[in-house]
Amino acid sequence: MGTTKVGILGAGTMGRQLALLFASNNIPVSLWNHRLQPNFQAEFARLALIQSKLGLLEKDKIAGFIENVSYTNELDCMSGCDLVLEAVTEDKDVKVNTLKQLVLLASNLGIIATNTSTLSITELAACTNRPGQFIGLHFFNPPMTMKLVEVIKGELTSDDTLQATLRIIEVLRKHPVVLPETPGFVVNRLLFPMINEAVFLLSEGVAD
Repeated sequence: MGTTKVGILGAGTMGRQLALLFASNNIPVSLWNHRLQPNFQAEFARLALIQSKLGLLEKDKIAGFIENVSYTNELDCMSGCDLVLEAVTEDKDVKVNTLKQLVLLASNLGIIATNTSTLSITELAACTNRPGQFIGLHFFNPPMTMKLVEVIKGELTSDDTLQATLRIIEVLRKHPVVLPETPGFVVNRLLFPMINEAVFLLSEGVAD
């Protein structure tokens, strides 16, 4: 595949699990958060231990996986990454600001992706000044076990970016579904009507 370094933006629930997913596939990860969390190392080790108890990781390899992840609050540490995957909170303003700072402070970037579940890939790409290298890469929680990944092309996403992204997904042993940009993509377009119907059933007294 040729991927030598991956950057993850956001060290929340999803960001940590994505970092572990890549690290457990022998891909070095630089995990960024806007502020350093003092208990991060202990919580990350606990996450890896839980995954080993679920049979997803070999316990004797956990230390090596943890060493594959560097934790930082400096965006310039993303320089040289073959893939940077944004996984900050699902707030457009936060994502836009983070991506703008990324391209300002980091150099020699490859693919830039977002894990958004609903926001426009084209609009997010516009704030990076490199829309051809930008793509949607929507993993589902928990990414260690969930096989499906929605791969969403923005209006200007290049074919080279798409193909390189699919090779990364193949290494992770996930199942990619390539989509054109559409509100809610596929899974959420199916999910939202189901939630609405559940509310209707509740309001009609059909079920509690």
